[in-house]
Amino acid sequence: MSDNNEIVLIRLREAIEAATGRQMRTPKDFSFLSERIFDKLHEHISPTTLKRLWGYLHDTSSTPRPSTLDLLAQFIDYPDFDTFATTVATSVNTTFVPTTSPGDTTSPTEAASSDESPAPANNPSPAKPFFKRHSALFIPLAVLLLLVLLAIPFLIRGLRKPPHILRQGSTFATYDDYMQLFGLHSDETHTHFVRLPEHNYICLWAPQYHHPTWHNDGNPDSLMPTIAEYFSPSDPNDSSDAAACRQKNKEYYQQIMQETDVRLVFMKDLFDSTFIYLGVYHVSYDLSDTTRVVWYRVDNDVDLNNLDYLRRHRF
Repeated sequence: MSDNNEIVLIRLREAIEAATGRQMRTPKDFSFLSERIFDKLHEHISPTTLKRLWGYLHDTSSTPRPSTLDLLAQFIDYPDFDTFATTVATSVNTTFVPTTSPGDTTSPTEAASSDESPAPANNPSPAKPFFKRHSALFIPLAVLLLLVLLAIPFLIRGLRKPPHILRQGSTFATYDDYMQLFGLHSDETHTHFVRLPEHNYICLWAPQYHHPTWHNDGNPDSLMPTIAEYFSPSDPNDSSDAAACRQKNKEYYQQIMQETDVRLVFMKDLFDSTFIYLGVYHVSYDLSDTTRVVWYRVDNDVDLNNLDYLRRHRF
């Protein structure tokens, strides 16, 4: 690939990252970009292809297809890749235009000493610089500014509530025992899945370990670093029930792929009949498919007085 083409691809990657507000650094980033492209253009570019384009996968034997480059250019609102490349080439080849006309050979020194220069006025005593005239004010102002800067961290800490940490492994006997930490109570609409009123993207989720039909599988020895959930028929020999479960799994997968929920998981019956807090979870785009949805732990403990920081786990 020529240097010019490489420059165009670099500019294309930079423009896409600027448009999404996200740098492509991890497999989750490339899955995210693949989904955003499909949402906007209804065309699919696989995360693997995107990884090659960004150099995340080092595959020198393959070059991007023209159709793939056209889709990426359309994602940032260009009609095709050639138009984007022309725009980049134009910006790279723009030259500096001097403000002095070509025929003007007079140097600044000569202009200053020309006969048309105005005669200097009488030479009054030069004014003292501002900082010398007001030097007596600078020291107290500097001290005051320093005190303000030192006080800001203490003021911020005073405005924030002290941390109230929910620790991984904490156990609760009932729904109400952990819901009251969030100012909630269980009722007909508040049971195993609840959205927090002031943080609608945060859900309290209380799945039952190894539920007979709605499975929640994982490794209990390490407190479930991933949780796979899926429907299965109560009777494996019932073909109609099996078909209905496949449809439910597909619909659930499609629903979850549209959401950006963060779940605080309180699993029931993992070791005994209590609820145990496992941590903060987000859906895995790489491990999930139409047969199951897989959640993975992104954080352990959580500060109940400052939940806004969980927003960083949404994507």
